[in-house]
Amino acid sequence: MAQQARALNIIHQAFFEVRKRLALVVIGVGNIGGTLLRQLHEQRAYLFARGFDVTVVGVANSKWFALEITASISHAGARDYPLRRRRMDPQILAREIAKLELTDAAVVDCTAADSIVKALSRFCQSEFWHIITPNKRANVLPWRQYAALMELLRKRQKYFLDEANVGAGLPIMSTLRDLIASEP
Repeated sequence: MAQQARALNIIHQAFFEVRKRLALVVIGVGNIGGTLLRQLHEQRAYLFARGFDVTVVGVANSKWFALEITASISHAGARDYPLRRRRMDPQILAREIAKLELTDAAVVDCTAADSIVKALSRFCQSEFWHIITPNKRANVLPWRQYAALMELLRKRQKYFLDEANVGAGLPIMSTLRDLIASEP
């Protein structure tokens, strides 16, 4: 029954909605995650005018997480979220995210937590959840774990979008990708 509801939502979006919807769960609402939430809040009208409806449906830090699909979580609500907070456990968060059954969604990992990196494969096992992160930890996993994660993402047709700054803020990851892509 859940798959039928999801399929109906996808068909409805494809035929009737003029904006591309994206639901986000932001993990880590400190400096980086808090700035992201503020920017999303400030740029909401701009994004909406260009055909994107970006909604934050969940936030988390090292101690708690909160998911609310009925209303967008604003930057102001990220740290003092008044609704159902639950003790943070990445495995439980991944399970709860899967229950949301959204059609286009991404987990944004703004932490430097190994526990979140270990849960990335659980996050991408949900049907429409992509991974976005400024965290470089997922890219420095032991090779077998990294290869398994990338293979799972490929099989599930999920995006893994990342950027890490090191060396006085130089964009190393995109520079390396550009260099590799330019090889003959």
